[in-house]
Amino acid sequence: MDVSRFDSPLSEKIPIFADSKEKKSSIQRLYDRIPARYTFAFLGFLGMANVYAMRVNLSVAMVVMVNSSSIPHANSSSECHQTPRSNVTIVRANNNEGGEFDWDEKMQGIILGSFFWGYIATQQIGRASCRERV
Repeated sequence: MDVSRFDSPLSEKIPIFADSKEKKSSIQRLYDRIPARYTFAFLGFLGMANVYAMRVNLSVAMVVMVNSSSIPHANSSSECHQTPRSNVTIVRANNNEGGEFDWDEKMQGIILGSFFWGYIATQQIGRASCRERV
């Protein structure tokens, strides 16, 4: 058996793509072009947009959750001092049940404020955890 033919440099394994390092997917090439700080800033923007959306949704959902018919309002009157216009259609809801909770304005303010204070607290916890790692 001829051993010399197995020891030749041509018998070594050659990759199918000689330039395999240059064969990257288009997404990987895009990631290589965008600096990490821009990615971090964009993800921070998405996080802040998410927090804002949650705050707005909490305010809107509270309108449906609160039974406003059982709460005495400070500036409520049963008289309407405006004359209705002739081209306006007035739609009245037949559902007088209202929401599930009997929260007054003060309790609603505490709930909305607790979202703010919770947001501030988590920011401080995140800041402290980042300082420990650096």
